Amino acid sequence: MTQTTRLVFAVSVILLKMNKITISIFSLILHCFCKQIFADYNKLPLNFIDLVSEIYKVPAEFNLCAGGAETRNDKLLNHYPVIMIAGNKRSFKDWLGENPGNAEGETNVYKKFIEAGFMPEELWLYQYTTEDKEMRNIEELTDGLKWFIYSVLWYTKSNRIQILAHGEGTVLAQATIKKYHLYNLVHTVVYINGPFHGSSRYTYTKALMGSPVCANLAIGSDFLQDIILPDETPYNALENENNGNVSIKYVTIYNDTLFPNNPDSPSLAGAYNYNLNWLNQDGLRCSPESSAIFMPFLSDRAVKYDILYDKDGDGFMCAKYGGIDCNDSDPSIFPGAPEIPEDNIDQNCNNMDLLSMPGKDCWVPITGN
Repeated sequence: MTQTTRLVFAVSVILLKMNKITISIFSLILHCFCKQIFADYNKLPLNFIDLVSEIYKVPAEFNLCAGGAETRNDKLLNHYPVIMIAGNKRSFKDWLGENPGNAEGETNVYKKFIEAGFMPEELWLYQYTTEDKEMRNIEELTDGLKWFIYSVLWYTKSNRIQILAHGEGTVLAQATIKKYHLYNLVHTVVYINGPFHGSSRYTYTKALMGSPVCANLAIGSDFLQDIILPDETPYNALENENNGNVSIKYVTIYNDTLFPNNPDSPSLAGAYNYNLNWLNQDGLRCSPESSAIFMPFLSDRAVKYDILYDKDGDGFMCAKYGGIDCNDSDPSIFPGAPEIPEDNIDQNCNNMDLLSMPGKDCWVPITGN
């Protein structure tokens, strides 16, 4: 008899001994308890898109995403929110136990987080393409992830987010963080078997045949060079590359035998690198061995939101007290706020100013006044 079967049997025995009124009360309590502990992680909170659309752009990818509690509440987070990102042609259901590969034991990563003490408000599932559909050029997908990061931060009133990404999703995450200079918003990244240095599986021939992502991930591609040079792990906490309140922990988990022509591809210089060479691509994502590595890195206690340190009421705490609002006296300045080009003012709190000329290098550091 499984644990679930025993639970159902025990509840049935209790219900048989109750009268109708007591049963109704008990059922209501049980329903509320289950909704709180086991949120509907197959969709976003009911009011998520409506609320964040008043502050940020809401791309089409949001309709594919899930996570969070049923509705927004005033709960203070214990952990920084974790955004889980699946690989190419996959859905967020990979994090719910689907496609376990050769992993043995519990493979529902979401469930493992809940059992480790995470709240639904701290767990988010990002999806950038419909299941079994090839991802577009990664450069085009960075905008959607950027807005999701801003939205989760604002919605949860968190001071940082964390990334748990798998396969091609790792490169999307790294590219987004670098392109928009989001380093000050990130506490920890865990990258599982990401092709950061390319792979022979991706070729320019395949790109010409209708798979544009292959041009991004081919060995030696300009795109990959842009996101890993000159420093593969900027603001690395392990290497004490702290810059003010910017400090990131980098973790990679991989199997180098899955990259026969380029075994160093999934590791990053300066990261905590773990080679689990008995697990296949999917097993790496959800195996107990992988979870035992990444769970402690993602379990740091969060700096809790305190309204006393949010004087402008924009939902973000002042950077002086562990928050990410770079100007707590101006409600128009906050992470993700519209940036005015070339005014040497950091409206969106990424420590950069926007150039009016579009291009990959459109962000420049704020200069001293």
